Amino acid sequence: MAKKLTLDIIRITAEDLMLENGETTTLEVKLYLRGLGYIAFQSEISAIMAELCEQNGWSFEYNGLFRIYKLPSIMDNILQYLYSSQN
Repeated sequence: MAKKLTLDIIRITAEDLMLENGETTTLEVKLYLRGLGYIAFQSEISAIMAELCEQNGWSFEYNGLFRIYKLPSIMDNILQYLYSSQN
C-alpha cells in the first residue's frame, strides 16, 4: 500500500538530501520518496518545496530548468541574526 505524503516527510527528506549532497531538487526528492513507497507527484513536491524554502530559510538557484535548493550556511545564519538584532 502506498504511503501518503506529509509536509514533514517532504521537509525531512529534502533536508537529508541537502545535508548529504550539499543541494537537492524536487525531482530528487520525488524519486527518493517514491523509492520509499510514497505517492509523490512533481507538481505537489514543487509547490511544497517552494513553501518550505520560504519557511525554513533555504536558498535556491534557478538554472532555467529547475530549482536547486540548499540549506543556509552558518555564515548566512550569523548575518541574519546580526541584522535582525540591529533593527
